[in-house]
Amino acid sequence: VDLASKGADLAAGPERATTYEAGLKALWLDQRVRVSAALFQTDYDDIQVSQLLGSGPSLDNAAKATIRGAELELAARISNRLTASASLGLLDPTYDRYTNCSVPLSLGGGSADCSGNRIVAAPASTYAATVDYVYPVNGYTVTTRTQYMGALGAYMDATNADRFKTTGYDVVNASLSLSRDDWEIRLWAKNIFDQV
Repeated sequence: VDLASKGADLAAGPERATTYEAGLKALWLDQRVRVSAALFQTDYDDIQVSQLLGSGPSLDNAAKATIRGAELELAARISNRLTASASLGLLDPTYDRYTNCSVPLSLGGGSADCSGNRIVAAPASTYAATVDYVYPVNGYTVTTRTQYMGALGAYMDATNADRFKTTGYDVVNASLSLSRDDWEIRLWAKNIFDQV
């Protein structure tokens, strides 16, 4: 499908970003527990904004935007066979100045001042937890993995209209693998409970 033929202008200027980050990593309890934490901020000039407006895709530039966030990861080797990990990401993504923001046709079209709104497709938080269990079987290694992951909803247009906000998701994935030396066979199931 040629998206450009739908009447949308997909030309935009380049964006520039500067990122500042500070973090730490620590090992505890005889290196059985690992913790990583980070704080970051990304300042954008002319950030590119891609969205669907009803007549097709649109791509333009907002003047300025800032993404502030924090990430925390924790991993623990509970036993020689059992490992668990969890992570949490928090975001505060905002258009600092976006005075000529395109409005979807279903909201009347035209343009608006979207300064102060949340950035398109950026959820306020993401989270995950994983459990791995490894055990030997007759010279082979069997590994089972169960993973839970999710995110809060996000706005899919720069006006932050409720009708274009996603509801977020929570999914469970699982896998089973058999390995030996330099080969591995893996079976996996994604989104087991069909939540997305």
